[in-house]
Amino acid sequence: MKLQQKKVAIIITTYNQKDLLKICLLSLKKKTDYENYKVYVVDDSGRGEIGKEIKKKFKLVKTIINKKNLGFSKANNIGIRKSLEEYNPDYVLLLNDDTEIIQRGWLKKMIKTGEYDKKIGILGCKITYPDGSLQNIGGYIRKWEI
Repeated sequence: MKLQQKKVAIIITTYNQKDLLKICLLSLKKKTDYENYKVYVVDDSGRGEIGKEIKKKFKLVKTIINKKNLGFSKANNIGIRKSLEEYNPDYVLLLNDDTEIIQRGWLKKMIKTGEYDKKIGILGCKITYPDGSLQNIGGYIRKWEI
């Protein structure tokens, strides 16, 4: 009997980055071998052109079109709220629209790490620039005690 995979909602906000967003979505589709996820793209441009195009080209992507630019944090919150209402994921992944996934198995590894210890509440990952140099290696936050 195969265990049910944890549900993951991937939230991507975009503000006038159509070409980068397409690269992101294509790499996500090509390099993600984890099956139980849904992608929510929030078009935060206020015009909706990107959201409409993404809806046509990427049928499995849920698109949300903001009527005006609300900013990165609010746009992410809108995507998170929509995913919780529709999908009720176990994990929410915030992904920037200029991200290109380069490693197969990336999402399986993140979920495995998240499931390793119930004290883990937020995960970060290693991020590299296109030339391979290190941009960020993730991190952790200790409990804040007063």
